Amino acid sequence: MEKLLSQAKEFMELNPEYGYILAGIVLLIVSIGNFLNWNWATSPADYKQRYWSSILGHDAFRRVMGLLFLIGSIACFTAFYLS
Repeated sequence: MEKLLSQAKEFMELNPEYGYILAGIVLLIVSIGNFLNWNWATSPADYKQRYWSSILGHDAFRRVMGLLFLIGSIACFTAFYLS
């Protein structure tokens, strides 16, 4: 396991642009979770998110968060493409 982690670290050091792909995939999964109303993705984590959730309502909050994560994912994929 340690050898595998060492190889992954070495690969990322030689090819840092693949970090954009990894971040894009994670953001896309969280975005999909928000749009499909999965609990782990839509529950507000801190007081700022709870505040916006109470102002906007749960459905609007999860759609806004899903859209923001989707924009972040698109930005990561674009950064990979441009690098």
